[in-house]
Amino acid sequence: MLLLAIFSATAMALVIVGLYGVLAYLVAQRRQELGIRLALGADKSHIMRMVVRHGVRLALIGILIGIFLALGVALVVAWLGTGTLGISLYKTGWRDLPAFIVAPLAFLAIALLACYLPARQATQVDPAEALR
Repeated sequence: MLLLAIFSATAMALVIVGLYGVLAYLVAQRRQELGIRLALGADKSHIMRMVVRHGVRLALIGILIGIFLALGVALVVAWLGTGTLGISLYKTGWRDLPAFIVAPLAFLAIALLACYLPARQATQVDPAEALR
């Protein structure tokens, strides 16, 4: 169990760093566009919402793909483990509802946290510098 917890924590750290890295890169690529939007009168809250929305959209796509893949793998493991669609782990079915609800919600919360810093950096763009 300790080894599983270590691997899970490592995977969660990789998710945070990866999502932050992708969003920071996207914000850096769009720095001029964001500066022009600010120069034309866009609110900083609008820019922040736009960046966070993009990051959450990426996270939701990944979560949905992960849920479908996890259901498929759980189905195969349950079938291979018992020969039928029964229980393959102790007191756990292949459709473990708490795992399929709690894990995606945790990933979504982590995605929101990972999106906040690049979104905050996007609001710090100087419009005059971006127009040069």
